[in-house]
Amino acid sequence: MKIASSVIISGVLALLPLCIAGQTVWAELPTYAEAVLAYRESISHKLPIAVEWITKEHQTNESYDSRRVEVNSMKRVLASRSLEPLLEQAVRRQLSDEEAVLSQVPTDRKAVPLVTRHYFWTDGIRYHYRTSRNRNLDRRLERNYTDDVLVNDFADVNVYSLDPGRTPKLRAWQGLAGDGKTMTGYVGTHDIGGMTYRAFLPPLGVIVEEFRHNQFYSAADRWLDHSPEVEAASKDSQGRVTLRGACRNRTASPSGDASIYRFAVTSDPDKGFMPVRFELGFAAGDVTVDNQPEFPERLVETVDLEYDDNESGLYYPKRVIHTTYGSDPQWRAAHPGGADRKSPIPRVAFYVRVEEILSVRTKYQLDEKWMELPFPAGTLVTDADRLE
Repeated sequence: MKIASSVIISGVLALLPLCIAGQTVWAELPTYAEAVLAYRESISHKLPIAVEWITKEHQTNESYDSRRVEVNSMKRVLASRSLEPLLEQAVRRQLSDEEAVLSQVPTDRKAVPLVTRHYFWTDGIRYHYRTSRNRNLDRRLERNYTDDVLVNDFADVNVYSLDPGRTPKLRAWQGLAGDGKTMTGYVGTHDIGGMTYRAFLPPLGVIVEEFRHNQFYSAADRWLDHSPEVEAASKDSQGRVTLRGACRNRTASPSGDASIYRFAVTSDPDKGFMPVRFELGFAAGDVTVDNQPEFPERLVETVDLEYDDNESGLYYPKRVIHTTYGSDPQWRAAHPGGADRKSPIPRVAFYVRVEEILSVRTKYQLDEKWMELPFPAGTLVTDADRLE
């Protein structure tokens, strides 16, 4: 797809939409900033929102093959070189870890997905999150609050309530301890993201700054985490808009030799710019989006969203498919020395995570008891603030 031009973001919304019969019609292709604003407004109209979903994730055979390539490479290094003692120790430790992982791989090479359940509610300020610790839990997490619900129903479920207006702002029910008897809880000023690393939330149209470091946000919202230095837009035959951006990698080396990350998001202007696909990749070179054959040179991840139109007018994903990529192990095995190449190393899927949305409630007020989250008598509560 040929992109005609690139536009430097001015920080001002230069193109204004037209409103015809209650429907927004874009006279010209929107900028990245306009699309982000429209998407956030679309989500904000659904708040407060409650979503329950199932996550199924697995590693692909190619990811395990890549580990095998690494194992063989480390064995060759150990056999052919005299390493410094500390370096040799580190290589042997990594080799042992990789072999331990590979020993657990099913011999039939059939990927068995890890299944977890999640429930999330927010009004845009407060957050309530429930997640199963029991793999393959087959019961719903949407429950009315009762005095004994935590003990009887959520012994193997973690529950987090974060309210910036309370002191302490975070309360967490952590279920029964390893002995199967001791009830455990947590209070403190730390954020939910610090306790639930990579929770993979549903699309919410926002990335809370204090949660960013633990990636406590939706993969579908990753495009909100970028501020492109340059951008370009195009429209397909279905009227969907693809915005392409390029930025300098935040983790630039001290020498200033920063890699460039490029991303593209496809969204539907007629549906509040709800995202349909997001892709992220890295490539060396100038900050540009014009060189399409090399975009992205190193594909890192893609997110695909599937929707169902229904009579209620609610337009929200029914399925989110998140895929991360790595270098093709077959190519690496054929080029053990990292031979010179004239084209990018092929990329293949390493990890696949599918989020199946079970229910969505918009304009939904959560029972305040869930935000208060009173602990049952006898709960062993950790006060993180007193431990610091």
